[in-house]
Amino acid sequence: MKNAFDSLAKTDAMSIFRKHIHIQIDRCLSVFLAFIIVSVVNASESYKLVSKDGREIIVSEPFYDGEELKVKRDSDGRTVRLNPSLLTPESWQNLNQDVTARMGLSLDVRPVSHRKDKETEWKTSWGSHDSTYTVDRSFQIRVSSTSHFKKPITIAAYFVTGRDTLNVERVEHKLTRNNPVTYITTGSAEQKVLHLAALGLTYSEGQDVSNTDMTVVVEHADGTIAETYTTNKSALDLVLAYYQSKEE
Repeated sequence: MKNAFDSLAKTDAMSIFRKHIHIQIDRCLSVFLAFIIVSVVNASESYKLVSKDGREIIVSEPFYDGEELKVKRDSDGRTVRLNPSLLTPESWQNLNQDVTARMGLSLDVRPVSHRKDKETEWKTSWGSHDSTYTVDRSFQIRVSSTSHFKKPITIAAYFVTGRDTLNVERVEHKLTRNNPVTYITTGSAEQKVLHLAALGLTYSEGQDVSNTDMTVVVEHADGTIAETYTTNKSALDLVLAYYQSKEE
């Protein structure tokens, strides 16, 4: 009986100990989560707004629904609603740029056409010829956003020919939820080839039309990359190396 009682007492003591440990863990987790929440709140960015009559207000957590701007006033934590038309144009523009500096966006690129042509000036029965090869590749580009804030972006469409030739078309746009951008870009390449079969010689001039790809890069306002699309990873690597060289 004594051994059974001792065993039961040990079991109860162990249960109490485990319960105590669980309580301490819960407390530690609560403190840790509270610290995380406070850190996130404190990490929220503040913005200075300037009204047309010269008044200044420091705010955080801006939200714009396309008509009304809602912000939290840092001085007292109150939520304030106002019409952006009350702000100076410069203040409103700066807020849009600051809020959307690293804001995400959606990039969708779809092939439209891929055409190859060959025009021969002359040729012989033994294989010599003077020909011009052309390639045209068209893509539809669409960039959209879920935010009503205006986000300045630059879309760079790189038509890559061969292994190291880049031809770029740039389009600048003020992106908003109600103002996406959709357009078609076309990359073209031409190569002239003179082949002298009897001598075993081939001369070429122009771009390498046997290997063409399209890489699209969407840039933030500061020129850093937001999104990319490519038809070939090697082409993307070439474009990214170009961006890296500009930063150095």
